[in-house]
Amino acid sequence: MKTIKMIVVAVLVLALFGLFPGQVPKAVAAEKCVVRVAQQYGLWCAVNTIVVKKKLIQKYAPGCEVVETRFASGADVRSALIAGRLDVGISGFAPFIKGWSKGAPTKTADVMTAYKHELVTYHKDIKDIHDFVKLAKSKKGFKIGAPAPGSSNHIALQWYLKINGYDPKTLDMYIIKMKHPISYQSLIKKQVDAHLTSPPFAVLEKEKGMKSIAALWPNPGGWMPNAQVVVNTKWAKENPKVYQAVVKAYNEAAKWSTEHPREAAEILAPTLKMSVEDTMKQLKTEVRYDVSEYDIEKQLLRYADFMYEVGLIKKKPKKLSDFAMIELVEAGH
Repeated sequence: MKTIKMIVVAVLVLALFGLFPGQVPKAVAAEKCVVRVAQQYGLWCAVNTIVVKKKLIQKYAPGCEVVETRFASGADVRSALIAGRLDVGISGFAPFIKGWSKGAPTKTADVMTAYKHELVTYHKDIKDIHDFVKLAKSKKGFKIGAPAPGSSNHIALQWYLKINGYDPKTLDMYIIKMKHPISYQSLIKKQVDAHLTSPPFAVLEKEKGMKSIAALWPNPGGWMPNAQVVVNTKWAKENPKVYQAVVKAYNEAAKWSTEHPREAAEILAPTLKMSVEDTMKQLKTEVRYDVSEYDIEKQLLRYADFMYEVGLIKKKPKKLSDFAMIELVEAGH
């Protein structure tokens, strides 16, 4: 009888831990952890490169594989997140909140970067936005390169036009969808008249003799806390530990980049096709990875209010928690 009892106990133990011959323990049999992240062009979203190159997600989620894909615009990132082809994306606020307003299963997990959008042209005799509008209306084939209509770049221009007494959509008909690197080359070759851009391209263009008409955001110096870490909420809910690892990874990357600009520049320079010295200079002057000085809720709700006013969204958030993950809300931003 004792023998039978011992056999029964042994069978129960084996069943509990999944250790019958030919079986694999549950921990081993679990699906492979893969985090699919999106990257865009520019210094404003370069924190993503730091996360990937320094393997920071793997630091907080050992064993996870990180797959990075580059996208041309925030709208493309939004589409991939909605379709479930991505888990985490770097995006400007505009394309993100457009998706949110339509019920997209996405939320912002963090706000990583403040930076400027500039309107840069090769027409050096233009003094201000008023001259620019006159030229656009009078020159045949006038073109403005931008990542996409409705992008953060485009919203910044619309906002700037309104502040200066114009209909926000005054220049919409001249915008041509182009990736930033292509717009940069096209502007240098005078194939487009202007480029709605951000670092590093704005700086590179000015170094080539192009003229910046204005830094566009309605804040001192034209700065705006804009770059978001956006997540698919279904993925975040189903993978809470990996999601937390992602948040920690991006926060560490932003902090590390601010404290170690040279080391960050050495990682970023090859992807930006710039020298280490130029990259380090722009890290210090053209982007702010520490956004603690900003009232994030106030800034982003004002941003959403403008988009609602000009008809880009039909539903607007009333508070940060409407579109942000709980960690960002609890951070007190």
